[in-house]
Amino acid sequence: MTWRSGYLNVARHPSLVGVVDTLVNRVQRQLHTIVELQLAQHVLHMILHCPVGHEKFFGDLTIGRPLGDATQHIDFAGGRWRQQVLAVLELTERGGKRQEPLSADGPWQRLVDTVESCPGTAIISMEFLAPRRNVKIDLIKEAFADADLQVVLTARDLARSLPAMWTESMQNRGVRTWDQFLDAVRTEDMSQKPGRWFWKHQRISAIAERWSTAVGHDHFTLVTVPPKDAPSDVLWQRFAAAAEIPDGLCVTEVRSNPGLDAASALVLRELNERLAAESFNRWDYDSVVKSALAKQGLVTRGRDKVPLGMDERWVRRASKEEVHKLRGLGLRVIGDLDDLESRPVPGVHTKKVSAQHQLEAALDGLAFLTQAQMRRSQAARARTASASLPSLAAEEDDE
Repeated sequence: MTWRSGYLNVARHPSLVGVVDTLVNRVQRQLHTIVELQLAQHVLHMILHCPVGHEKFFGDLTIGRPLGDATQHIDFAGGRWRQQVLAVLELTERGGKRQEPLSADGPWQRLVDTVESCPGTAIISMEFLAPRRNVKIDLIKEAFADADLQVVLTARDLARSLPAMWTESMQNRGVRTWDQFLDAVRTEDMSQKPGRWFWKHQRISAIAERWSTAVGHDHFTLVTVPPKDAPSDVLWQRFAAAAEIPDGLCVTEVRSNPGLDAASALVLRELNERLAAESFNRWDYDSVVKSALAKQGLVTRGRDKVPLGMDERWVRRASKEEVHKLRGLGLRVIGDLDDLESRPVPGVHTKKVSAQHQLEAALDGLAFLTQAQMRRSQAARARTASASLPSLAAEEDDE
C-alpha cells in the first residue's frame, strides 16, 4: 500500500521551531559507468552507476593509487574524484543539441588527455554517465575512437534505491515529502521532477539497452549489487571481475558511504524550504548544507538513528518487470539478476518519525556546524598568532 497521510511538519511543532530557526540562521551565515576502454597499450574503465550509495566506493578504493607493477598499472583517471565530477558535468552540459560546444581545454578534454597518457589501466567511475542519451554516448565513443570500449553498469533493486534517492534529494535542495516523491514515482508522472529524475536514473533496463546497443553486447556488462546481508566484499569482487582487476591489487579497506536516517532527512527538508527564498547558488549550498551539514555531520549520527523503510507491493511488481526486461536483453551479467528483485527494507515511514527524533537530529546538526565553526576560529587565531611572532621578535631585537 502507498502511504498518503501523516507527514509531520517539523517547523510547526513547538519543540522544534527554535532549534530549526537557529540551524537555518547558522547555515545562512555560512552560505554568503564503468566504461572500460582498452587502447593499444592501456585500458580505461569508465564506470556507469545507477545511483545511489555505492558509486563513490570505487573512487575511494582506487583514487590516486598507482597499483601493481608496470604490467598491472591501475590509475583513477584525473587523480581525484572531483576531477571526474567536473569532467562529466561538462560533458552533460555541453556538446549536445542547443548546447555550447565542449571546451578544447576544459575538464572533459583534460580527462581524455589523462586517460590517453596512462601507461596501464585508468578508471573513470561516475553515476552521471548512466542516464546519458545517444548524443553524449557518441561523444564518448568519439573521444576514445581508437579504444576497445567496454561498459560496465552497476545497479541495485528499487526497494533500496527509493529511500536512498529521496534522502539524497534532501541533500540537493529537495522539498517534496516522502509521500509526494513515492506518488510521483509510482504513477510514473513525468510532468513532475521527482518522477522524471528517479526513472531517468533507475530504469535499468532502458539504460542497459541504450548503452549495450550503442557499444555492442560484447562490450557491455551489468554488475548487480548483492543483497544487504551479503558479505561486504562481494560487490568489489564482482566489480573487479568485470574490470579484470587481479586479486590483491587493490586495498579494499575504505571508508563507508552511509546514508541519512529518516529524522535527518526530514530536518533537511524543512531547512531547504526555509532556505529556498534566499536564492543561494548551487555551489554555496553544496559546500555548507550538502557537504558539511549532511555528508559530514548528519550521516555520522549514532543514537536514535532510524532508517527510512520500504515494503510496498507496487515496488515489488515494478522490480519484477525490470528483471523480466533485463533477461530479455541477453546481457552479460556478473552477479545475479535475482539480486534486483525488491525485498523489504527495514525502517519506518516518515509519519512514524517522532518530533523528538527530529529534534535530536536538528540538535546534532547544529552541534556539528557549531563545532566546525569553532575549529575554524581556533585555526584562524593560531594563524594570526603565528604571523605576529616575527614582528614581536623584531621589536625585541630593536631594544
